[in-house]
Amino acid sequence: MNELNFRAYISSTVSRDTPEEREVGFYVENVAIYSDGGIGFSRESLIDALNPLDITQAQQNEIIDDISDNSYCEDYDWLSIEFGIVEQFTGLYDRFHNPIYQGDWLRTPDNTYCYVVKDRGFWAVKSLPSEAIDFEHSEFYEKCKVVATYNEHPNYMEEVSND
Repeated sequence: MNELNFRAYISSTVSRDTPEEREVGFYVENVAIYSDGGIGFSRESLIDALNPLDITQAQQNEIIDDISDNSYCEDYDWLSIEFGIVEQFTGLYDRFHNPIYQGDWLRTPDNTYCYVVKDRGFWAVKSLPSEAIDFEHSEFYEKCKVVATYNEHPNYMEEVSND
């Protein structure tokens, strides 16, 4: 049985220590999904998500303060928000044993690219530019490599072709 796990892509604007505001996007792991569509996660998970980013401590604090101010949970250690894009863990892993989530871009063994979608209740890959959906066995995913996420790089194919 596959573990049921979610992550959320959240973006926030920072203005401290920078000449102009800028958007910062990041993933928070192990989020809870509420029946009303809200997303819950620990303050520790938020800090873990922010630590690897190329932002100052003041900017990190600005994001934490902003999310805390928008949290509808009164517990200091738990945050509940109504914004963010949730992605489900597929239960599958790539060839380097990285978990594959809904929306991940994969490089296939023949150096083509596709991203993971859920279609009719099953995990599938969508290839571009054809937008064809293929239902693959787990062996296919085990030969691929996660190279990006759709929410961070929705135009990944354009980025790759411009390199």
